[in-house]
This record gives sequence, C-alpha cells and structure tokens, in this order.
Amino acid sequence: PEIDFLIDEGDETVNLILNTSQDYNLVGKTFAQITIADDTSSVPDNSTRFVWNNPLTGENILWKIDATQQVNTVTLPTLDLNFEIQGSGDLDGNGDNQDVFLLNTVTGAIQYWQVQGEEINEMVLDAGEVNLLEWEIQEFADFDGDSKDDILAYKADTGEIAILTIDGDQLVNQGTIERDGQPLLITEDTGWQIQGAGNFNGDDGPDQILWHNQNTGEVGIWEIDGNELADAAFVTRDDDPVLAPSSTGWQIQAVADFSGDGQQQILWYNSDNGYIATWQMSNKELVQGNIITRDGQPLSILPSDEWTIQGVADVNQDGQYDILWNNDNTIAVWELDGSELTNPMLIEEQPQGGFNPNLI
Repeated sequence: PEIDFLIDEGDETVNLILNTSQDYNLVGKTFAQITIADDTSSVPDNSTRFVWNNPLTGENILWKIDATQQVNTVTLPTLDLNFEIQGSGDLDGNGDNQDVFLLNTVTGAIQYWQVQGEEINEMVLDAGEVNLLEWEIQEFADFDGDSKDDILAYKADTGEIAILTIDGDQLVNQGTIERDGQPLLITEDTGWQIQGAGNFNGDDGPDQILWHNQNTGEVGIWEIDGNELADAAFVTRDDDPVLAPSSTGWQIQAVADFSGDGQQQILWYNSDNGYIATWQMSNKELVQGNIITRDGQPLSILPSDEWTIQGVADVNQDGQYDILWNNDNTIAVWELDGSELTNPMLIEEQPQGGFNPNLI
C-alpha cells in the first residue's frame, strides 16, 4: 500500500501493524518497520533572513537570525554583476516565504533561489514574451489564493498594472488588471503609488493591493479576482476617508501583523517628527492608530539620526512582527508587543568588504 501521503514532512520510520479481527486471521508476520530515506525530520525554518550582496564582486552571503538573534551565515552563489535582488516570496508554494527573485538589469534574464535550510536551488526562468525591463516589480503576494506568491508589476510610462505568475520554469503574464473589461491605467501624475499588499480581511483569501495617494493622502485597497478589479475602496474611519498626504511627512513603510491577532496593520513613518505609527485595520476600516512607544513615551527616529527602516519580520517568533533598522549597514531590531517597543537589539556582526543587506 502507498503510505507516503501519511507523512507530513521529513523522512520517517513508519511502523506498520496488521490486526486480526473476527472476520479473518493473519498468518505470518503482523508487524513491519519501514524506514524511508534517512529518517530525518524537517523542522520549519522561521528564521529572519538577509541576503548580503557585494555589488563589486557579485558575492552573496545569507544571514539566518534565530529567535535569540544569533546569526548563522551561509555562502550563496556568486552572481553576474548585472543581477539585482528584486524581492522574495513563496514562489513555489512550498510554505517557505523566502525564495529570492533576481533580475539581470541589462539582459532581462530571470532566476530565483529556493532557499531551503542551508541549501540553495538555483532556478532559471523562461520569461517568454514578458520583458521585465519594461516593468517595475512592486510586490510579491498571493493574489489568486493558490498559496503561491505572484508578482505585482507596474509600467510607469503607461500606468498599467499586471499580475505575473511562475508556472514551473515559466514566467507568465496573467494580463493587465482591468475593470469591466478595460485596462486600469494609474499614471504617476495621479499621485497614487502602490505601497504593499496584504490580507486585510483577516481570512484565508487572496491578498489585496494597498495604495497611497501622495497628493490627497487617501489610502485605498484593491481586491483582485484573476486580473479583474473586483472591489476598490478607501480606508475609512467612521465612514470618512482617512487622509495622510505626503506633505504631512507620513509615508507607508510595510504591511504586517504587529499585534498577533491575525489582522494586517499598516506601518507608517513620519520624516518630519520621526514618529513611527501603526494602523490597526478591520477589513478596510481604520480601527485605531498608535504611535510606537517605549515605557509609554512616543519614540522618535529623525532622518538626521541616519537610521532607516529596512523592513519587518517576526524576529523573535512570537507571532508579532518587529521592525528592522539599518544605519550604514549596521542592523538593529525593535521587538514589538503591539505598538510598544519591548526589546531593542543591535546585531553586532556585519559582513566586511562592501556588502549591502536585503531582507528576504
């Protein structure tokens, strides 16, 4: 009989026991032990990962930061100097959200790295008729609910937005996002910019696209069905659109669950006063906005302090995302409990020789 479907992960030893019943008697052995491969178990790797790239040599180093902020270093393949890291996501649907997507900015060649533990599988993608040099990659997220991240791309000269998917070794353009059969064109002069993606519904459905209008301050959310815009709405509070124009200093930094309640929040940074804030969301409604504090006092990181937000990750693996900062390639971690800073940490290690970090 086939038993491989009974094994969730890893290679295991399986005990097979046959029992007699009132309907039949067994003759001979009723017990067997079957060892599959090397009997090792697979433990999900929830470490926070950076790829450090040296733009002068093409060398790459993987950092894996565990829940205690200990760093494990893995040497990655050396790249042609024209390759640039575009981002990361679960591109193959295996549950690991940190496959690295790479683009050659001269030839348009595409590859991605499947990062599995300390092993790297290099995959070369056939782009077919897709010329990624004409597009700006905006986000990696699951827009169709198939548990594989898709690629959200934007064409600045026309305002087109497209969903790209990976099918085996093929990059496939699923088409420009449309409404009522007509392409939706969001040109730069409208002030609208894509700021991220996330599931604001709090369910297991597809991710939505987050927009911010730099001129009016409106924040919008798009729901996509295939390449059709199914719904578009402003983020509101008490039924009124919430406004955060760029003239006030506020800019969206990330989308993540900072409170551990399964709901996505929006992370903001104000370049005028240095405040960092989160918007707690319920669907498209702003429930509460919170300035990040320590000991009840608002925290301020001014641009003159030379720290910039590198990204977000659940570094201590408590179910609540944390903020990672970068100052001249020195990395610091703010461990958060909701909007309260509980544990700021400086990671003392740093690759020498001109490496730049990419959070994946």
